[in-house]
Amino acid sequence: MKKHHFVIAFIGILIITSVAYAGNWRPGEKQVLIEINSPQQIEQLNKWNINFEFVNTKKVRAYVVSKEFNNLIKTGFIVKTEIEDLNKHFENFWLAKDAYHSYQEIIDLADSLETHFPLICKKYIFGTSMGGRQLAALKISDNVETDEPEAEVMF
Repeated sequence: MKKHHFVIAFIGILIITSVAYAGNWRPGEKQVLIEINSPQQIEQLNKWNINFEFVNTKKVRAYVVSKEFNNLIKTGFIVKTEIEDLNKHFENFWLAKDAYHSYQEIIDLADSLETHFPLICKKYIFGTSMGGRQLAALKISDNVETDEPEAEVMF
């Protein structure tokens, strides 16, 4: 039962996070790649509270506004802009079919995966939402019918 609560909580967090961040970038915020040549540069990014993620050992992807971008350039960072304005870029995020799938498309995909790959894929339905939608998770495993004592993630 604890496992089911974890899966439901995880799905809820994903939904809340996606809704919270879509279209809520700071005015003028851009996505950039920053070349990293020393651990001190990472420390500097942390000191400035720059939001970043590692791309590889030599680059990070960061999300900065103009003032932060200019500080990076002035202090010798090598910066390449990937997305000039994140608010504009993601303006129609929820309308674009390549970035967001309808509820029915997701359910159909999960059902199709379970149907076509029954040995490694199983759909679990935990109930329905207040709106009558399935609360479901998809288990992908080499032994899908057995609850093994190993780490697992359900989608």
